[in-house]
Amino acid sequence: MSGQFSHQHQVIAVPNKIGQAAVSQGVGGEGEIRILREPTEHLINGACGQARALLGKKECRLILLHRELLALFQPGVECRSHLGVQGDLPVGIPFAHAHLRYNCLVRLRQAYLQAVAQTRQERRTFPAEFSYEEADERWDFRLWDRRSFVLAHAERYGRQTVTNTQEKLRGFTDERNAPFVEFVKATHLTNDTPSSGPWFTDLLKLGLLGDGPVSGTDEEVSRKQAWLKQWGYVDPKRGRTKPFETSASGLLCWSHDEGDARFMAHAQARADGILIPLEPLYAAATFGLLALDMFTTTGLQVTWNMALFPLLSH
Repeated sequence: MSGQFSHQHQVIAVPNKIGQAAVSQGVGGEGEIRILREPTEHLINGACGQARALLGKKECRLILLHRELLALFQPGVECRSHLGVQGDLPVGIPFAHAHLRYNCLVRLRQAYLQAVAQTRQERRTFPAEFSYEEADERWDFRLWDRRSFVLAHAERYGRQTVTNTQEKLRGFTDERNAPFVEFVKATHLTNDTPSSGPWFTDLLKLGLLGDGPVSGTDEEVSRKQAWLKQWGYVDPKRGRTKPFETSASGLLCWSHDEGDARFMAHAQARADGILIPLEPLYAAATFGLLALDMFTTTGLQVTWNMALFPLLSH
């Protein structure tokens, strides 16, 4: 399928710099953590090492989300050493490993935004392809919007959905026809060894975000739980675990507010590659890395845990 879009292929150059995360802090030392409902341009510009104040419409109750956000950076059990921080919070995360994952996501987001801007500037239509090199691999992606995706897979959708797409009705109006990205493939540049691709692709491929680990047939759920257990995600009290579930719509998973979660679930079942919830993942990783720094490397962990978190939990 990728061959028919090759004339729109873009090669994106992405700088490889260390990202940083920050939290806005008042003169009195009181921290404020907020999350935006709407995407913003470079809320945290990790690629350039710049940070802006985190101002938004919806307060983020980090006390309810810290486990899920930190879980993004959790390594395999074979390289984990647990460190107890403020009670029973397990943090077994090498900082270099966490920053590598975060910076990988930052570079992907930067390449995506650049590709979208270039496609629109040149007045080209979706789908459009782009790629960039990450370490010793080349990653290929495809840009879509809702209408272009449905029309390209019209044989896999119902007649009414195709009609709504053609007439720009219901969920296919201009306002809701936002772009999104599909991971197509990864190619090793130096040898023929299998390529891994972005570090989070297994989470998406297996459907492990949100309620995914407990959704599906018994066989599917057992397979998901076995994968999670293999990597150290275990909940002895509940048995089945959902380590990547959050209560904030649009954080980590597709948003339910504009019907994105429903549309993307149907689209993923019809896609050839993996559809990436890029902005939700980026927002979650930003807060996860921030929480990681707060809990383990600064002198603020005691005061923030004792003073800030009780305020956020009310």
